[in-house]
This record gives sequence, C-alpha cells and structure tokens, in this order.
Amino acid sequence: MAWESLPTDYTDAVWSGLKKYTEVTNDDGTISFQDVTQYSNKEKSFFGAKDANKMNGAINTLMGTVKSTRTIQISVPASEWSSSAPYTQEISVSSVTANDDFGSPEIKLSGDADADRTKMVQMSYICGGVTSAGKITLYCYDNKPSVDLTLLLTQRNIMN
Repeated sequence: MAWESLPTDYTDAVWSGLKKYTEVTNDDGTISFQDVTQYSNKEKSFFGAKDANKMNGAINTLMGTVKSTRTIQISVPASEWSSSAPYTQEISVSSVTANDDFGSPEIKLSGDADADRTKMVQMSYICGGVTSAGKITLYCYDNKPSVDLTLLLTQRNIMN
C-alpha cells in the first residue's frame, strides 16, 4: 500500500441559531426527525467511515513494518577488553544473529546512585558494536571501561 497523506483540514460545521428538524411519519406509524439546519463548512466537518478506514489502513501498514522488540542483557567484564586501542570485547549471546540491529546500550541500574553514575561514565567509552552469529563485538576507541558493566540492548524496531 503506497503512503497517501490523510486529511488534516477538517473543520467544525457552523450554523446560526438553534438546529432545526422536521418530523417525518414513517410507513410503520413511527416518527423520525430529519435535520434541516442550514450549515456552512459541513463538507469539511464530516468524519465518516471512509476517512476512518483510510486512517486505520495507514496505521495498519505502519504497524506492519514494526518488529516485535526484544531486550537482551549482557555482562561486560572490565577484564575482558583487549589490551590496545581500539579496544574490543566479544560477548557470546546465542540468540543474536548477524542481522540483529540494536540501539544504544543502557546501564542496568542498581539503585546505588554513585555506582550507577560511575557505570554511566564508563559505558560512555563504548563507541559502538556489531553483531554476528552468536556474538556481539563492542568497540572503544580512546578509553575502555575499568568497571564491570551490565548492559541492556534493545533491538531496533523498524524493518528494512
């Protein structure tokens, strides 16, 4: 389905005075009321099934491009970084594939503000990472973390 912009120019219908109705006698002996009010802007005020279906169709198309997200937790021991820059560390994660794409890592908070602040600074040394079958490789260009980190990686949602 090609993207088609949805209307954004709806207005409220306008009328002067009270709304007006006529009484109509139905064939079965009941009565109905027919709106005979003189409106202006009525053509831009009606939001009907056609517009609702277009909007829901567009939302369904967008939602169809979203993967279910997942978050994985990895341990990044300070002792496992390579000895020279650029520093690297490979972490085994059996569920990771080469096609996985994760956003920026987050620190798993411990609730100890001082320890968490230290870990956030240490995590900032990590410049990026790549995935391959069964592992994640992290990179640090100038400094490497000197404390053990527990990171949360959330898979990016949008499909290519």
